[in-house]
Amino acid sequence: MASAPEMLAALEHAKQCGVRLTIPSIGVVAASFGHAKTLLEDAERHGITCHAINAKTYPTRLLEIPDPPLLVFTKGAHAILQAPQTLALIGTRRPSEAGAIAAHRLGTKLAGLNVVVVSGLALGIDTKGHEGCVASGGKGVAVLAHGLHMVSPASNQLLASRLLESGGCLVSEYPYGEPPR
Repeated sequence: MASAPEMLAALEHAKQCGVRLTIPSIGVVAASFGHAKTLLEDAERHGITCHAINAKTYPTRLLEIPDPPLLVFTKGAHAILQAPQTLALIGTRRPSEAGAIAAHRLGTKLAGLNVVVVSGLALGIDTKGHEGCVASGGKGVAVLAHGLHMVSPASNQLLASRLLESGGCLVSEYPYGEPPR
């Protein structure tokens, strides 16, 4: 972590390069810290863990992408994010009957091979793949596009609970309380 003089030097350098900087008032900073503290406390009360990019528990695969999130929120067995074998099983929200059956079978097969199934928990292929995985005793990760205070679509709430009960994990880069958009 940078020291205060290093941060000030970086700000001065940015200013010299023509970057316009707006420094918030101490009141705005204090309110922001208070809001962040409340969000983290609410999350913790609901079994949600926050992982900073420099934490040992931060998912290492995310460090390989061009713009990894600074914070990742998890609910459940977050150690599964370091599993050696994972496969993303995603697809259309409106699969054909054959596609839905194939996704379920693939989830089942992957569970039997101890491969962690990853999806966005969307309707369709994502749902069918996770259903096959969980029904066969496998583990899954659902990456959600909102805070972990809820599951969207709501029809997958039971499936999300089954994922957690089977040693899986819910993941999001969005803080507690952030709605889907």
